[in-house]
Amino acid sequence: MKKIGILTFSRANNYGALLQAYALKECINLLGAKAEIINYLCPKIENDYAFFSGKVSAKWFIKKLGKILFLPKIILYNNRFNQFRKKYLADTEEISQKNIGNINDIYDIFISGSDQVFNPRITNFDSNYLLSFVRDNAKKYSYAASLGISEVNEKEKNFLIDNLKTFSAISIREKQGSQIVEELINKQVLTHLDPTLLLNKNAWQKVAKHNKKKEKFILLYLMNRNDQILSFTKKLAEKTGLKVVYISDNLINRTFFSSICVTPQEWLGYFWDAEYVVTNSFHGLAFSINFNKNFFVDLLPPTWPVNSRLENILDLTQLRNRLIDNIGTNYEAEIDWEKVNKIIDNERKNAKDYLRGICEQN
Repeated sequence: MKKIGILTFSRANNYGALLQAYALKECINLLGAKAEIINYLCPKIENDYAFFSGKVSAKWFIKKLGKILFLPKIILYNNRFNQFRKKYLADTEEISQKNIGNINDIYDIFISGSDQVFNPRITNFDSNYLLSFVRDNAKKYSYAASLGISEVNEKEKNFLIDNLKTFSAISIREKQGSQIVEELINKQVLTHLDPTLLLNKNAWQKVAKHNKKKEKFILLYLMNRNDQILSFTKKLAEKTGLKVVYISDNLINRTFFSSICVTPQEWLGYFWDAEYVVTNSFHGLAFSINFNKNFFVDLLPPTWPVNSRLENILDLTQLRNRLIDNIGTNYEAEIDWEKVNKIIDNERKNAKDYLRGICEQN
């Protein structure tokens, strides 16, 4: 049995990050290998989640004051992510940049991905996510890794070329990212589903925790709030007579909807039970599709250069008509789930064949 180490953003306090890590690990285990999440402490990411991180300025003080006011909720929020990590992802001791090379002989294969592990702007050019610490190039693979950006500058190009040219096989999540990497290293690059879509909705039922209340609701899940998506949600609530349940990764942003703090398991339950989903999150969109929810999606502002991941999955499933800009007030427009599910099933098979090949390779 192959022992496979997965390097991903398992320490990020983000629903999508933790659930994609769980899904990739679970899928590989179901394919007959032994997968473990490497508990790697990336300095940039650790600092991003540190309470007093950032450059000191007047704006910094205002932001930290806001955090202090929300401190009880932040502690609760972080504890719920830590509990999920401890139950499903705590496979190794904490590993730093100094000692990551020591795990070379522990694993037969290393997989980088998914999430934006190939995005140097997020990791501050941490090459460990590109498996630079792995001595044997035959052990280097990625699965649905994401650049998260549609353009790379010269420094980023050189960083990616130097590290990715040594991989045995490269799998990227978005077509745009696959094309960029393919042009950089002149090597075939595959495009595969986000790990959360490797597991069907019945598999996610084993993890989901449902609210005992049976009332119908609209689920609003946002990465970034804007007037358009809030106004759309309010109109949808007025049209349907349903209440809005609002979940946000940003606890300080207030809207006329009160946000709730839930565990990743409860987060899954809310997506499962919702009558409608309104989101601008990639993983919010992915789970809406996987659970066959009547959803509406909004792109993020141009200042967030990550819309390629939303656009890619909408194009794959032929669901661009679910964009708020395109849906208008046609709230009851139907989705051909039979067609969508066939597309996802086919992509899921291709992805599992790729992972199976890694698990069985000599």
